[in-house]
Amino acid sequence: MKITEFEDYINEQPDEGSIDKPDGFIQSHYPLIHCNHSLECIDSDNYGYAYGITKDQIPFQAELWYGHNPESTNVTFYIPEILEFDELEGEPLINATTGTGVFNYQVERQYGMALCIGMVEREQIENLIVLDTYVSLLIDSGLIAFSSNVLNGSACRYTDFDGNNIVAINVTLLEDDELMALTPLEWIPFVPDYYNKMPKLRLVK
Repeated sequence: MKITEFEDYINEQPDEGSIDKPDGFIQSHYPLIHCNHSLECIDSDNYGYAYGITKDQIPFQAELWYGHNPESTNVTFYIPEILEFDELEGEPLINATTGTGVFNYQVERQYGMALCIGMVEREQIENLIVLDTYVSLLIDSGLIAFSSNVLNGSACRYTDFDGNNIVAINVTLLEDDELMALTPLEWIPFVPDYYNKMPKLRLVK
């Protein structure tokens, strides 16, 4: 039976040919992110990485890294580019009326990032409503929580090693001993010896 014939058969018998959506897995409708995990790109500023799929079926990879000038601990999330976000217009939803705080736009900090090395860098996202929407997606997915009503972040568009367009979203967790945000992710160390140097920044509920 060909695939098209099988689909026609299922559609003709919805009661017998359908099953309830299981709770045991999340199916993503986006391609997985293909990042660079070569140890040649890793140094003592690169702590570890994590990956998963959000409740909205969006796959992600993330990395925790240390920055200099200023001294900072940062997390970068790599997710598929969401074209619908580019169609948004107006001011970012970050004012007193909406209660979402103040957005601190940052210049992208690439010098500590490892997973994007070798990807094609396309452009920095400078539209604040688009940037705010990407950061809000991280918040809504439970991947990041800010310690105050002041949000921060930057984002850049890349093409990964499989030719898929993605967005890298940087968020500063700690800067000059000031806690700015937390993440619940558990990190897989790039190199086991670096694990003991990794800051224990965890979201505690």
